[in-house]
Amino acid sequence: MLPSSLGRELKAFTTMAILFLYFPVVTSAADPPTLLAKVSGIASGDTLTISDETKAYTVRLYGVRCPKKDRPWGPEAREFMTETVFGKRVEVRFVSDFPGDRSSVIITSQGQVLNEELLKRGLAWVNAPACRQPICSRWAELESQAKAVKKGLWGHPRPERSWEGKKKSRPKAPQSD
Repeated sequence: MLPSSLGRELKAFTTMAILFLYFPVVTSAADPPTLLAKVSGIASGDTLTISDETKAYTVRLYGVRCPKKDRPWGPEAREFMTETVFGKRVEVRFVSDFPGDRSSVIITSQGQVLNEELLKRGLAWVNAPACRQPICSRWAELESQAKAVKKGLWGHPRPERSWEGKKKSRPKAPQSD
């Protein structure tokens, strides 16, 4: 049995290798590889399934987090993604700041960067600890602009970051002597 961290890294590597083999690649000398794929599923505002004719892969949007489906503005984030990209071909750029983690992507559709569009509409937060690319400072500005005009989740008196609520609700493991 592999240690869990090694197993996750191996799974991520295998997924990336398969993605590069199965999807057409569009590249320029300055940019990382961009894949063209069809969005075949929307799990939540920040998690989608991309596919070709034979395989499907679950990816998470890089640098942003949306509320969970059962939280305020979670259904609206999912609905926005469904209306914008479900069933459509999109450009998928992989960002690998965290080896072994689920594939993080920046999705572009019809000239719109969806990671940014979620922030502009107040449907997501910048995931500051994980957002390390130069674009993240622009995304933080977009989040601040949405917050200033109380768009989307920023209209709620105390918008709860879904991952913070999750951490709070986890019971502590019993300690043995």
